[in-house]
Amino acid sequence: MVPPAAVTITKISRTGNLIRIGGQGGFTLVEMLIVLGMMAAIVGVTLPLLDLGGGPAPRQELNALNRLLFSLKHRAVQEEKTVFLHISPSGRRLWLTDSSMDASAKKSAMDTSVETFEAIQISRVEIFGTPDREPQTIRFFKKGYSDLAILKVEGLEAPVILKLEPFLPRPLFLPVFVDLNACT
Repeated sequence: MVPPAAVTITKISRTGNLIRIGGQGGFTLVEMLIVLGMMAAIVGVTLPLLDLGGGPAPRQELNALNRLLFSLKHRAVQEEKTVFLHISPSGRRLWLTDSSMDASAKKSAMDTSVETFEAIQISRVEIFGTPDREPQTIRFFKKGYSDLAILKVEGLEAPVILKLEPFLPRPLFLPVFVDLNACT
């Protein structure tokens, strides 16, 4: 007796392979759901890696700022000069000067600076113990240390606070903003 065409019978051949007899070929609902779940997981993992925006993502710009602060300490030591990082009042332009530059070279560096950030902004800079200097200038000394500074960076999901310690190689991320002038 031959089974109806709608019924599928699976047999095992002499070699151990599964053989389907009758019915229509295709995938079961469970197999389809497993494949769709795997595809969704792959898309979920790879989609955040794609930069679909027009410019750099805020997190990438924050990482670039962090690398810049780290590298300026090394640059000051290697060149044996004090290096100054100037931050514009808008918080989007940065320019560098050093102790060997004259006034016209420093002015030229400021005039030729460009918008460094598109997505983030340094909204506040606190530098401890420097009331007589420009408030938006951080010094990196040739001996390998820097000013104690706190930078408030906005443009991400929540504001990020970077603390530049004089004797630590990398800036630290703080959970809240600290007003250094209020500290005694």
